[in-house]
Amino acid sequence: MGCVFRARLNQLWSIWYTILVVLLQVYLIYLGFERYKLYNEMKWPANGGYPKIWLNVYVIIYISCIPALLFIFASGVFKTGNISGDHERLADREDRVIETGINKNGEKRGCFHWLRSLWAHSPPLPHHLHLIVALAQLVAQQLMIAQLYRNAFIQSGDFLNNELDFVYQRARQLATNLPVGETRMQGFSITTDRLNAAPVAPNLLPILMHFRLFGIPLEFVNFIVALITYSISYPAVFWRVSKPFSLIFSLHLLIFSTTLVFSYLGFSILFRVQETNYHSIRPVGIGQYLLYDKNMKMLHPYAVLGEFLASAVLTHLAGMMLYAYGYNKYFMSVAHHQAKNVSRHGTSEYTDFSRRHQAHRTAELCCEGYGPHMATIFLLVLIIAVKAPYVYAFVQIWQHDDKPILLSILAVDVIYMFTLIFLWLLLTIKREWDFNVSHYVHQIYALQKGLTAGHVRTNENPSKLKNAVIVMHRDTMFVTDDHATKQSLLRACQRGGELVTDEAVYWQRSNGGPQSPQM
Repeated sequence: MGCVFRARLNQLWSIWYTILVVLLQVYLIYLGFERYKLYNEMKWPANGGYPKIWLNVYVIIYISCIPALLFIFASGVFKTGNISGDHERLADREDRVIETGINKNGEKRGCFHWLRSLWAHSPPLPHHLHLIVALAQLVAQQLMIAQLYRNAFIQSGDFLNNELDFVYQRARQLATNLPVGETRMQGFSITTDRLNAAPVAPNLLPILMHFRLFGIPLEFVNFIVALITYSISYPAVFWRVSKPFSLIFSLHLLIFSTTLVFSYLGFSILFRVQETNYHSIRPVGIGQYLLYDKNMKMLHPYAVLGEFLASAVLTHLAGMMLYAYGYNKYFMSVAHHQAKNVSRHGTSEYTDFSRRHQAHRTAELCCEGYGPHMATIFLLVLIIAVKAPYVYAFVQIWQHDDKPILLSILAVDVIYMFTLIFLWLLLTIKREWDFNVSHYVHQIYALQKGLTAGHVRTNENPSKLKNAVIVMHRDTMFVTDDHATKQSLLRACQRGGELVTDEAVYWQRSNGGPQSPQM
């Protein structure tokens, strides 16, 4: 048998989070299809203005979100064997949802074992899919909004409009009112008289004015929620073994989230500018500052879209490298504790085998544990190469139009680069991490107190049993803090004798007198 899957319900908060997220995505997908219908009903310019390709891309993106919802629901409600998606913690996993089979040599099957490990340590599946779906919906919207700019449905002077206008253009937003008579709508080349006379007048406004929550587009709110939950659930895997590392990991993902938000804003601005430039006789608006770069292949609208998607993937992989670094340290901490325990028990056939097994496990680490460092350096070079045209374009625009949003987009990218370099420099210097990979006696006693028998009082405080001995057999746990009884238990364990028989079990007190049977 290759592997065994045991279905389990996920945690309660994960189930309700998943249900709410799925309902929100259903509503947003419904809005997306309504916009698609309205885009088709609009009267586009006759000379090649109908964006057939982009409309097909738009609807394909929204259709692909439907099966993604099924995976979000399944992985959020049920455990799938993905550690972070199942909201489990390293060194505190109660059960294995997926178990690989054993070959004739008693070893786990190589192919299935590697696939299971890759699946178990991948990013949290429900939150990861939520993030992908949210970003896909935003990108689909920007593809069509760029067509509105290209065909002069929206004025070129509003190229810098974005989802953070409530921060960067607050005064302008407060001064905006609904149009009256011949007054043009803010940012749109259409009067109310023309709008009312149009055959799709009641339906055109939802396209131009997106559904908003406190002045923010609902799709953007959905994206922010996905980033926050992802930045919390992924590092939580390390919370039990090392709270400092978990906090550092979470902080890095929050910086990544901020970078992804501003990269998306930069993409939305640059894509609409270049889409208009490449299909206009002469550049308009801030596009005129890229007049001499119009023929640059790296600033073609298709290239701008590809560079944004590539940068999103690469920065995401950089976060996964930090997880790989942390798991390497956890792996070595477990190996160190096993070696220390073996050395305490002298020499025997078993300890010799354990040492050989320990040396084999240590050799399993790629590049002596520096694999994540090398991968991050490679990713950093790729990120810089992908973002270079994008940064160049915004520097050119900012030199002529020093708007705060342009400076923010550039600053966030620079901060992310230096933060990534500084973080991995510190991780290279700090080679040792104190990962808590063991459970103490009082912790195990507190979990299994209801099944306890032995030389302890039933109302004993678990914190007072740090020097006790625990022997677990089937569904019973024996606990004692009596010195003589501990010696007897340890001798019995070393002999490999049966600790529980059908006869009564008597625990020897330190003074030699028998104690009443406990079981």
